[in-house]
Amino acid sequence: MRSSHLGDLRRSRLALTAAAGLLILTGLDATPAQAAPEPAATVVFTVDQQPKVQRPTLERLKRQARVKGITLEQAIQSYADQKQRTDLAATANRPDGPVTYPNVKIDDLTVVEIMTSLKGQAESEGISLSEAIDRDGAWPSSKQAILQLRRTYATEWSGVERSDDGRSVWIGFKSAIPAEVATKVRSLPMQVELQGQLGYSEIELRQAKERVHRSLRSDPSLKDIASFYDARTGTVHSLVVPSDTARTSLKADVLRATATSAVANPAIKVNIEQAAGPMATPYDNYIRGGGTLGSCTSGFNLVRLSDYNNRRHGTAGHCASTEVRTYCNQSGDGGNCDTTRLYSFYQSTYGDLAAYTPSTLTLTRTFYCAGGCKAYVEDEDPGPVVGDSVCKFGALTGRTCGKVRRLGYATGVYSDMTVTDIPATSNSCWHGDSGSPFWFGDANAYGILYGSGYINSTTTGCALTHVENLPLALNFHVWTLANSQ
Repeated sequence: MRSSHLGDLRRSRLALTAAAGLLILTGLDATPAQAAPEPAATVVFTVDQQPKVQRPTLERLKRQARVKGITLEQAIQSYADQKQRTDLAATANRPDGPVTYPNVKIDDLTVVEIMTSLKGQAESEGISLSEAIDRDGAWPSSKQAILQLRRTYATEWSGVERSDDGRSVWIGFKSAIPAEVATKVRSLPMQVELQGQLGYSEIELRQAKERVHRSLRSDPSLKDIASFYDARTGTVHSLVVPSDTARTSLKADVLRATATSAVANPAIKVNIEQAAGPMATPYDNYIRGGGTLGSCTSGFNLVRLSDYNNRRHGTAGHCASTEVRTYCNQSGDGGNCDTTRLYSFYQSTYGDLAAYTPSTLTLTRTFYCAGGCKAYVEDEDPGPVVGDSVCKFGALTGRTCGKVRRLGYATGVYSDMTVTDIPATSNSCWHGDSGSPFWFGDANAYGILYGSGYINSTTTGCALTHVENLPLALNFHVWTLANSQ
């Protein structure tokens, strides 16, 4: 992680909020804020009203595990091994040799999904594999349906958040709740809360966040800024570090002016706080997805859909400070190495991404999902949602899993990143992990590790660039089964 000495910061916290473009500094006189929108209309479909996920094969394996006195994981492994021996489909479409888990489905889930992401989530949170399956197993398909609604109602969509226990999801709208949405969410196997009349769209929130962030970055009294938004409350949050010369003279009207000019929608609030320390910076020289990449960890392999033979090796953009890097496999695969050369990189509006060209080794669509575990990338995640469960595999800290907490995170020149609650510590997400692949579900590529970011003014978590930004930044996609030829 690049470090900078900010000096001893003043411990007093700036607690500011803005409504209708008005910034209010705690303890100072301020003009009254404009009236808030009328109370939002809310419709709730409880879990008892929604369909239940039926998994007869999994229930049978649970019963077998209890009778035999083995774990559910062992029962699933035995089932997968038997399928691999007897069902040709279990090993089909694997052109680059065998991987750890066969292409076997158990009801609506795949063995890869259960034994990598769901198992990893269970281990990270100290819950059973069965609990992780019950909570997170149906989410990837449910999210696909929800994000299709977001695309349909983009200008009215305020946001979506999933609860930590996975039992409910909140969806907000700027104006009235569309009748079609209320009908379609009845197919989701979880409680759904629809909230209308919020007065803002997620598009407007993102735009407001970018404007606030840019205006604060141009303020000479501030040394560093990080910004994100909260879709459920309609709030743009900015965490600021005063410059060394402004620590004792930071004025409310300076920040008030920047916020007033940045936010036009009175339904969008702005909250500005002084951060506990310096903004997180990228983890220097680390990237991954299968092996090490010099001082970085290698990420997912990429393909240009307009030219399928044009393939590259993906990583984090800040790793592109080194034009030539050496990639190495895990020792279990021989530890063989290859020289890679920088092809392109991006560090700004669409996050932190880079692509390298390999020398002698052949690119595949596999990645390491744990020590000694390999899997094929099946598809790309359609878009980040607060509450998503995700896993990453880093060269230093291995596999750790957590939940998405912040979207549209910006710090310095970087923007539109996603922050998780995976702790930014030496045993879960640290130097050496930059570029690590994030995934969930049936080995669906989720993102590339950037470094860390703030969840609030005191807590940081592992941050990533979502894969939906790859074609926008580099004109590439993750190489997946879905786009294989």
